[in-house]
Amino acid sequence: MPEEFICHLRSIGIRATVDARDAQLKMRVREALLERVPYIIVIGKKELQTNSVTVRAYSAVEQTMLVDKLLDRLKLENQQRD
Repeated sequence: MPEEFICHLRSIGIRATVDARDAQLKMRVREALLERVPYIIVIGKKELQTNSVTVRAYSAVEQTMLVDKLLDRLKLENQQRD
């Protein structure tokens, strides 16, 4: 699912990368925040089982949502920027 999700994001015009290093999740999230990544999306075992993702918008609270709901949200935001 993570690879398919990234491919889908890219196909709708959203820049996406994967940080699959062995570093702790906390460290990878901190680095993404320092780089001002707008959205940090975590797909772990729990998310795979429930077809959901954990999302942290820059300077916002972390939340879990269904993949389709996140994609709709990102499409809308992407359209509003154009």
